[in-house]
Amino acid sequence: MPKKADLDDNEVLDYSEAHSLRRESLVESILKLTKRTRANGVSPGERAEIEAEIADLRADKALHDAKRIAFDANRHVISPPSPEQLSALQSIVARVEKLTANAEAASRIVDLTAESLATFRQIHSDQG
Repeated sequence: MPKKADLDDNEVLDYSEAHSLRRESLVESILKLTKRTRANGVSPGERAEIEAEIADLRADKALHDAKRIAFDANRHVISPPSPEQLSALQSIVARVEKLTANAEAASRIVDLTAESLATFRQIHSDQG
């Protein structure tokens, strides 16, 4: 797998788009889950579960950003994203954006975030 210096301009742009899409799905997920924790009628148990998920998403976002920094410093290898991977990430972002912050959506947001991580792991094979 190549480092940034070994990629052509289009591959770097594709990676940048994949990174941005994954990051956008994380940020949007965190915002929607945070909104859910502030809604009327949310039980303390549900709030605690969502807050734990938000903490996991924030840690995932920090790792995701660190991978980008390492890539930009030519210290990390990737598999350039395919058009199918970019399309999958675009689809996930669109689906997260359409969800409202209710109890059913909270579970779906977690599922979509896991799906975006699985897609991005194909690009960063050591993404943990």
